[in-house]
Amino acid sequence: MAIRQSEWGIIPLNLLHPTPQGLSAMNSYDNAAIRSAIGGRILFHRSEKKVEQADLAVAVGVTPRQMRRYETGEQEPKASTLYAIADYLEISVAKLYKPAPKGPRLDGRWYTSNFSFKDGVRRVDTTELEISQDEDLLLLDAGRAQGDNAIQAGDYAFTGELRLHRGTNSLIGFYESSDEGVTTAGSYFFKLHVQGTHAVGYWCGDDYDGPCVHSWATLARTEEHAVQLLSSVEAHTDAQGNLTTWPKISSPSP
Repeated sequence: MAIRQSEWGIIPLNLLHPTPQGLSAMNSYDNAAIRSAIGGRILFHRSEKKVEQADLAVAVGVTPRQMRRYETGEQEPKASTLYAIADYLEISVAKLYKPAPKGPRLDGRWYTSNFSFKDGVRRVDTTELEISQDEDLLLLDAGRAQGDNAIQAGDYAFTGELRLHRGTNSLIGFYESSDEGVTTAGSYFFKLHVQGTHAVGYWCGDDYDGPCVHSWATLARTEEHAVQLLSSVEAHTDAQGNLTTWPKISSPSP
């Protein structure tokens, strides 16, 4: 069998092309990196199409538990299942075979914390944020920070996109409300830490208190870290409100 050296290691050539024969061979070629890459691609395209994991599982004839195993890379889908997934998500099978991007992995669960305003009163909003990554494109999906009090507080769930600019280690993009009847939207700029573990930046958009409201925002892998970063930002700004040094905090809990 012909082989080729790739960033995944040695791979038979018939696995590099999404033909039925190549997909069948894939089923017997147990490679954790390939399984992980395919799982990440399934998750990304499912999130992009706003398809629930359970709905995709039913559509292709597997259990939700099985679909979770595919997306986490614990198990690789059969050729027929891959074709069904691609068909349901309206993408080519080839898109499920792209290797994972080099550099920091930014997908998964994050927390975002930011200063928000209502009636001139500033507060801290912190919420869980799910990120799906496709190379340098990040898709955002976040819930409400204020929970049951969201409407009264002027809070909302949101989705959005960020693009990783590797030359400047920056994340630039937008957010928009995903709550019915709420039309709020705005922009994001984050400076990503060199280790890719957290980011500090700004949001700006139309909000409850006006058509152009802005303030600080942070991203981190834990809620505690996100809140600590936000609380320390202003201690590292100059008289004009510019962040001049990276916020220093105590080591976040794992």
